[in-house]
Amino acid sequence: LVADLRSPDMRERHWQMLMETTGVHFVIDNHFKLDDLLALQLHKFEDEVGEIVDRAQKEAKMEVTLTKLNEVWTRVEWVFTQHKDTDVHLIKLAEEDFEALEDNQVMVQAMIANRYMKTFEEPIMGWNKKLMT
Repeated sequence: LVADLRSPDMRERHWQMLMETTGVHFVIDNHFKLDDLLALQLHKFEDEVGEIVDRAQKEAKMEVTLTKLNEVWTRVEWVFTQHKDTDVHLIKLAEEDFEALEDNQVMVQAMIANRYMKTFEEPIMGWNKKLMT
């Protein structure tokens, strides 16, 4: 339990959830010690603590994925080519960029299916719209 709570993925929102779950208010700072943690009697909330840590880890993965999406699509160069002798212009992607598009569509769909997506709903749905249209 203690090892789970040491996860670097635990953010302020997760500690708030932990306080709401246990009904105990505490402050995590340089003065917070193992005795303070034990006094919270978190062993009584083992399943809930596990759920909060799991949520933190899954949300951290989503954060990383959203950052990667931003990095990938910031560097993509769109090439416009004229279609034969018409006024119609076509968008052309490099093969690797097209593969990235397909892979990223799958990643976004997986995040949408994740039960913890609510925290990042706006950017996830934004990427879904961008990559699907």
